[in-house]
Amino acid sequence: MMDRFPRINQQYEKLIMVVNQAERKETDPIRSDYLHWLRTQLEAIVIDEGRFED
Repeated sequence: MMDRFPRINQQYEKLIMVVNQAERKETDPIRSDYLHWLRTQLEAIVIDEGRFED
């Protein structure tokens, strides 16, 4: 599905990259945990999206 919408995919990839960078730099354990959770949720979008492919 994401392949059909390259601009959305590009923005999604940028978002993942920003969250990854923030997670690596974060020193507050609570914020770090939240960023980790957010990254896993974003990555799950691609996994879930694969179930709807034709």
